Amino acid sequence: MLTSHQRLRRLFVSGLVVVGILFTFANPARTWHDQRQDIAAARERNVVLDQQSRQLQARAEKLATDDEVERLARSDYGLVKPGEEAFGILPAPGSGPPRAQPPPPPEPRSWWQSAWDTLTFWD
Repeated sequence: MLTSHQRLRRLFVSGLVVVGILFTFANPARTWHDQRQDIAAARERNVVLDQQSRQLQARAEKLATDDEVERLARSDYGLVKPGEEAFGILPAPGSGPPRAQPPPPPEPRSWWQSAWDTLTFWD
């Protein structure tokens, strides 16, 4: 027959063995799970990068044509071919966007607030 002291010792040793087994298997399982999440995130990032790469490749192919270069030169830089004249149309006076209101003046502060801000370097 086991005494209560021996039972407690066996229970304690059994608990240590169980905890040791859990630590032995839990850390690799967590690492495996983290790696799976990293792989899934990398695959998603790869899909996005592949899509961007295809878009950039199509844009590069389009920019390699003379028609696209001419269109960009005319629309973005205002260039014209020799013998052509360029005209710019300006908006009517006063038809631009409304002017922004100036910000309201800051509220007056007491002398002790200014002194405190100066002493504590809060401005």
